[in-house]
This record gives sequence, C-alpha cells and structure tokens, in this order.
Amino acid sequence: MPGKRFIVSILLMPYAVSEVSAVVMWRFMLEPDVGLINFLLGQIGLGQISWATDRWDALLVVSLLSIWLTLPFTFLILYSAVTTLPREITEAAHVDGASRWQIFWHVTLPMIMPAVLVALLFRYIFAMRLFSEVWLLTEGGPARLTEVLAVYLYRHGFRYQEFGVAAAAGWIMVALSLLIALYYLYEMYKRMFRDA
Repeated sequence: MPGKRFIVSILLMPYAVSEVSAVVMWRFMLEPDVGLINFLLGQIGLGQISWATDRWDALLVVSLLSIWLTLPFTFLILYSAVTTLPREITEAAHVDGASRWQIFWHVTLPMIMPAVLVALLFRYIFAMRLFSEVWLLTEGGPARLTEVLAVYLYRHGFRYQEFGVAAAAGWIMVALSLLIALYYLYEMYKRMFRDA
C-alpha cells in the first residue's frame, strides 16, 4: 500500500495530544466567529456548526471528538492483529478462487475476531468513563443532551452535594462495565477450553 507509514502516523497523531488540549483545540476550531472549521464550512456553503446552542450539533461534535481521541488505540489493536496473520492461509484461499471480499469475511475476520472483541471492550470502557470531552466542551448541555453518566455523577456529587445519587451513578457505571466485560470473559473462557 503506498504511503502506509504516512497514513499510520496520521491515524496515531491523536495519541500525542492530551484530552484537555484536544478539547480546547477543537473548541477553538469550532467557534462560530473565529473557528477554522466553521469558516471552511461557510466557504463551501454548508453553514456553521452551532454546537453551543443546537442539541444535535453538540452531540455530533462530542461523538466525533471522542472517536477521534480513542481511534489510535483501537487502530493499534486491529492493525497488530492484521499484520500478524499468517499469509499462507489468505494465499491458499486466493488460490482456491476466493475473492478479496470472501477472504475478508471468511478468513481474515474470523481470525482477528478476538482482537475485534478486545477493541470493542476497550472502546466500551472508554465510552463509560467519558468525562473530560463532554465537560470541557458542553458541560452536558445544551438541554442535557450530551450529559453522560460521569457528568451526571460529577454534577450530583460535587455541585449539588447529593452523594447518594452520585454513589448510585458510580455503581451503575461499574455494573454496566462488568456486564459487558463478563460476556467477553465468558466467550474467552469457552474458547480457551474449546481449543485446549
């Protein structure tokens, strides 16, 4: 693939930026008056992103920022899984007449599925502990649409001094994380004894 090193370095760039710096950078770039992104969107006739006042624009910006920040970790997991695949199996499938799409669905994807599950599990954990992006960008607003459990916990615990509600929200976060993790651990446990 031409330019593979350049593409990999572009995908890993968000790892070099702290979450707080990234949020401040994106907030400045999305400013309605002086922001680069809103300026470029206005130049091509798409209008501005009003993330500070529009509920759906705020949710879109928070989601894209969270994906941008956690993409390098997910990419590293999947990239390492793909690069360690034995070439002989895919070459044998190609010799047997399988198309590239069939090789991907029937050979590559089943072989990297444990890495995909690990990446999904970590992405879920990152999403459960999402706080700084939401708090620094929107503080859960507008109309509490971007308020996640960690922001809810922080607001009730440290602003309203409702420690019982905050503790309950914390336990809900732990229970939801454990629920997803238990399914993954159960699947890995079954696979370990099936392959043994």
